Amino acid sequence: MKKFVVLLLCLSAICAGNVLAQKKGDMYVGGTVGFGVTTYTSEEVKLSDFTGIVTPEYAYFVADNFRIGADLSCSLADNGGIFNLSPTFAYYLELLDNFYFTPEITIGGGVIVGKDLALGAFSLGINLIGFELRPSKHIGISFNVDNSSYFFLPKDSSSSMHFAILPSVVLGFRYYL
Repeated sequence: MKKFVVLLLCLSAICAGNVLAQKKGDMYVGGTVGFGVTTYTSEEVKLSDFTGIVTPEYAYFVADNFRIGADLSCSLADNGGIFNLSPTFAYYLELLDNFYFTPEITIGGGVIVGKDLALGAFSLGINLIGFELRPSKHIGISFNVDNSSYFFLPKDSSSSMHFAILPSVVLGFRYYL
């Protein structure tokens, strides 16, 4: 843990001379990779597994420090996966020069796929522990812990509402245009 903190402080010191605030009109393309745990159980499908996550994304700053974007999240496990398309909303609060706290909310729709079944789903994602480092004008590095997504599923043959939870840790790379 000490090595991580020292590395983070060194990167912050290198970036201290640059003022790269997130301004209205800025945009980026990028993506995240990470891992998480998917948990969903119903009569038709059971997903409870360690998952790999890949999420390409695009975002546009509609106001200073406020962005909207879209991402396509793919979470794959041995016994199925979750695919989700979401608009995203995030606010950037500068903690240090070029180091931002970035809470985020996503709302979307997708599908949960099991062995012989695919269920449509509505999702709500909440990320309250997210950060971004801007080491240069065009590069952003994001880190999110507990990027939890909740998938609300339609009633199945058990006549009850189910939901899946996907807590995760992700690392992202962004190229600012």
